[in-house]
Amino acid sequence: MEAQLADAGSSLNLYRRLIELRAASPALRAGHYARPPAAADGYVTYIREAAADRRLVALNLTSEERVLALDRGGRIAISSALDRDLEAVHDALRLRPDEGVVVDLA
Repeated sequence: MEAQLADAGSSLNLYRRLIELRAASPALRAGHYARPPAAADGYVTYIREAAADRRLVALNLTSEERVLALDRGGRIAISSALDRDLEAVHDALRLRPDEGVVVDLA
C-alpha cells in the first residue's frame, strides 16, 4: 500500500482522483446518462449531464490509438495517463491505447 500511495500513477491514486472528481461533479453523481453514437470499434463512450455540468467518459479498450470526433470542445479532467490532465480538446479526442478519460465539456 505504501508503494501505491507514493506512486502518483498507481491504480490506488487514480481511483482516489476519480472519487474526488465524482464527489465534485453533479453530472457524475446523479446526472442524465446518454450514449452518443459510436464512431469506431474498441471504445466505450457516454455523457453524464446535470444542469451546466456535462462530462464525457471515454474508454479505449484496445491496444491501438483511437480518435473520437467531438461536437464540442472541453478539457480533460482526468486521464489514466497522468500527463493529460487539464489538456484542452477541440473537435477530436485522441485516446491512447488502453486509456480512459473524463472530459469536462465546455
